[in-house]
Amino acid sequence: MFPSRTQARFLLEQLDPRSQRLVRFLLGTGVRWGEAKALQVKDFHAGDGTDLDPAYIHVHKTWKRLTKRKTTSAPDAKG
Repeated sequence: MFPSRTQARFLLEQLDPRSQRLVRFLLGTGVRWGEAKALQVKDFHAGDGTDLDPAYIHVHKTWKRLTKRKTTSAPDAKG
């Protein structure tokens, strides 16, 4: 469930400016925290600003912590 605009605005006001950028990204895209952590530069496509070549982010894995080991895997199809 997404927060309302009022809730999102309140949350952003509580954060320092560096954290605000990340939270705005998460709220604006719907990307989950684990998916955001697993993103790499190659997953971002800036596009040229036209409808023929739009900007996009390719989310194809997620970051998980299993016991003491860190790993990445394909994201869940849930929700």
